[in-house]
Amino acid sequence: MPAGHGLFPIVLYQGILYDDGLSSYTIHYKSHNNVVYSCTYYVVWCPKYRRLVLVNGIDARLKEIIQGVCAEYRADILQMEVMPDHVHFFARSEIDARPMADWVQMWKSVSSRQIAAALAIDPPIWQTDYFDRYLRSSEIYSEKWHYVEQNAVRAGLVETIDLWAVPRNDS
Repeated sequence: MPAGHGLFPIVLYQGILYDDGLSSYTIHYKSHNNVVYSCTYYVVWCPKYRRLVLVNGIDARLKEIIQGVCAEYRADILQMEVMPDHVHFFARSEIDARPMADWVQMWKSVSSRQIAAALAIDPPIWQTDYFDRYLRSSEIYSEKWHYVEQNAVRAGLVETIDLWAVPRNDS
């Protein structure tokens, strides 16, 4: 696939770039054995019954669990937003890494036991299913992230996005 094939520019892996002024991202590509690729995913999952359990330190512990699983499964966390009743997650993996479904299963399993113990509630903690999308372009990535950025405002947790700490990976 030649560089600049018309859909979006191909730039070998440098990381996802964020531009505050434009709310835009550039998906960068890697190459491996004559293949140019970007395995970039967006995943959303929720506690069972949309319970408001991802608060008061549970959110921070969940992020630690996800970071550990992603490191073990060779996935890079690009962005992650933990809301009181759901999680938005953007990640990129190596072409030969374990499937995304394995990561989700592992962090839901590990975090479920820990959250249930911390809150003294009965499992299951998570809904069985989750929403995932393979992000094929910078435009789709930007669209999804813009939605996530505005999530706290839509939920009524803050009046403006500036009042909500949204983590960004500018590398």
